[in-house]
Amino acid sequence: MGTYSIVPYSSWGTAPFAIQKTWDESDCNHQICEYMQRTFNVIPHLSWGSLPVRLQRVWDTPQVNCNAQLENPPLLRR
Repeated sequence: MGTYSIVPYSSWGTAPFAIQKTWDESDCNHQICEYMQRTFNVIPHLSWGSLPVRLQRVWDTPQVNCNAQLENPPLLRR
């Protein structure tokens, strides 16, 4: 996403190792759904808002499954 064209669970795009490490340590794959919902005004199960088609595919990817994640958010890690 963004600067490095990262596609969650698919491609690191042009992200260098340090960015990949930060992404993984920050659990970004699980936080990406909330980001996309806020940024693109997605209404789960109802509207894509302004989410681009390439990110709609990410949203629906079984490993990501944003509709389910937003209905049942993962427990916070401590």
